[in-house]
Amino acid sequence: IMWHLGGKLNMFTFVGVDSAEAVEWFDGHDVRRLPDGNISYFVNTDFGSPETSKIAVFKMDEENLIAELVWLYEPVSPVMSMAMGNGQLLPNGNWFIGWGFASFMGYQICSEITADKDTVMDLYSTPGVSSYRAYRFELNADEPAAVAEEIDVAPGEWVFNWEDTTGITIDIESMTTGGYNKMTVSRYNYAPVKPTFPGKDPVAYPVRVVVEATAISAIAGDIIFDVDEFGITNPEEITIFHREFPGQGLFIPLTTSYNNVTGEISAAFDKFGEFIITYPDVPSIAFAPNPVYPVDEANVNQEYPVRLEWSPRGFVEDFALQIARDMDFTDLVVDETGLKSSIYDFADPDDNTTYYWRAMTSNDAGDSEWSDTVSFHAGAPSVELSVPNGGEEWQVGLNYFILWEDNIPEDVILELHKADALLEVIGTVPSNKGYRWRVPTALEPGDDYKVLIRSMDDEALMDISEFAFSMIDTVSGIGGTSYLEQNLVIYPNPTENELNIQYQLADYENVTIRIYDITGRLLNTVSEGYQVPGEHQMQLNLQPLEGNLFIIQLQAGKGVVHKKVCVIK
Repeated sequence: IMWHLGGKLNMFTFVGVDSAEAVEWFDGHDVRRLPDGNISYFVNTDFGSPETSKIAVFKMDEENLIAELVWLYEPVSPVMSMAMGNGQLLPNGNWFIGWGFASFMGYQICSEITADKDTVMDLYSTPGVSSYRAYRFELNADEPAAVAEEIDVAPGEWVFNWEDTTGITIDIESMTTGGYNKMTVSRYNYAPVKPTFPGKDPVAYPVRVVVEATAISAIAGDIIFDVDEFGITNPEEITIFHREFPGQGLFIPLTTSYNNVTGEISAAFDKFGEFIITYPDVPSIAFAPNPVYPVDEANVNQEYPVRLEWSPRGFVEDFALQIARDMDFTDLVVDETGLKSSIYDFADPDDNTTYYWRAMTSNDAGDSEWSDTVSFHAGAPSVELSVPNGGEEWQVGLNYFILWEDNIPEDVILELHKADALLEVIGTVPSNKGYRWRVPTALEPGDDYKVLIRSMDDEALMDISEFAFSMIDTVSGIGGTSYLEQNLVIYPNPTENELNIQYQLADYENVTIRIYDITGRLLNTVSEGYQVPGEHQMQLNLQPLEGNLFIIQLQAGKGVVHKKVCVIK
C-alpha cells in the first residue's frame, strides 16, 4: 500500500475543502483515476443526512501527500444516494453521473453535467428501480464495420469479402428464387440491441451479423464464421443464435459445430436475419441470500410498515419470503414467491409482537436453502441513550460520539444538562443512532453532566444518561506529547521477551508504534490504525530482534513519545 486517501487511515492534507469534512466523504463508491492524473470520487450520503450526493475531483500530489479539491458538483436540489452510484468523465469534458440507489426513492437515475455545472440531461425511472452504475457511450450501431454483397447467388459456397472483409461464408444447400437476386452480409462491431433468449442468457461477443436478400423466398444452408477474423478464443464453446428481425424478437440457438482444421464455426440456418456469437455463462448455483435489515432481534416501530432487505448472492431470477410469528414458521403471516425485488415492505405489524423472517433464492439451477432466520420485535416508538451513560470523562475541545438506539423516523434533539438542568441544545440531528460532537471549550469542568435525547415530534419520547459523566480540562497539550508521556506505561523493563505497552488516548487518533535500535535505525513498524479515546494495551515480541537496547516510539496523532527498553538474552 503506497498511501491511503480519506477515511480512518487518511494520510493526505486536503486543500480547498475542510479536511474533517473531506475525510468523511470517503465511505462511498466509485473512485477513478482520470487521464490527467486527478482522482474523481462519487460521494454517497447516509440515511437521514441533510447533505447531497456529489462528484469531487482531487488533484493529487502523491509525493507530499496533498489532495487539492479542483472540481465539485453538488446538485441544486439534493439527491440522496445512500448506496451505489458513479461518475464518468466524457470526451467532451462533461460529466455523466449515475445516482445509484437514489432512483429507487424517486430521484433521477442519471444526469449529464457540463464542466460549468449546467445540467444537460436528467433521466428518471420508475421509483423502486435503481441502477448500480450508469455510463454513456456513443453508439454507432447502425453503421456496419463491413458490408459485402453477391448478385445472382445459387447453391454453393459464397465468401462475402467483396471490398470489405466480413469474415462470413454462406454455404447454400437449397434456395427458392425468382431469378435475378442479391444477398448482402453486414457485420457490426456492436452487441445486439434488446436481446432476449429462451432460458438463461448466454454471454455474447460484441459483434452481430445481418444477412439480407432480395428475390430469395426460401433458403437452407450453413452460415460460416472465420474464427481468426472474429477474434474467437473459445471456439469449442460457441453457439450461434439467430432472430429473424434485427433489434427485436427472441434469439434461438442454431445447431453449431467447430472445424479445428479450417478454423471455422458453422451453424445451420433456414431464415435470413440477425446472427450473434455466444458462449455459456458460468453455471448457476442457487445461493441462499443474506438478511440485511432488520438485524436480528431488532426493535422496530409498530406504527409503520417494516422494510425487510436481503442481499442476493449469485444469479437470481426471483425470491421467496416467509414471515411468521414463530421460529418454526408454522404461523405464517407472509408466504410470498416470485418476488423480483430484495426489498419487501411488511405492512401493519401487530402491536408488541415478535416476528421471524427468512428468504430464498431461485434461478435456473433451482431453489436455494432458506437464509438464516432473523427476528424482530414490533413495539411502541422508543429511544434509548447508550453513550454517555455515566462515568465517562470527556475532554473539552475534543470529539466524542453520542450513541443511542431508536426505532423512530423523525429527527431527534440532543441536549446537554448540568446539575439536572438544561445547559444548552447540542443540536437537532437525524435519528441514525450516532452523532459526533465536539465538546465546546467553554464548558466548565464538572462531574454532573448528562445528555438528554428526545423525539422532535413527541417530547414525551425521550431518554437521559442514567448517571452523570465528567467534563475535564487537563494539561495543555492534551492529546499531544505531554499527555502521552504521562499515560504511557511499558513493562517489564528489562524484559526477556514480551513487552507490554499500555497507553491512554484523549481523542480519536491514528496510532503507530515503531521499534528502533540504540543507533536510531528503524527495525519494525506496528500500525494499530485509528483508535477511540480511552485505555489501550498491546504486546511486542522483541526476542527476534538483534541487540539488547531498543527505543520504543509511540505516535498518536501529533503526539510522539519515546521509551528506552532492555532485552535480557
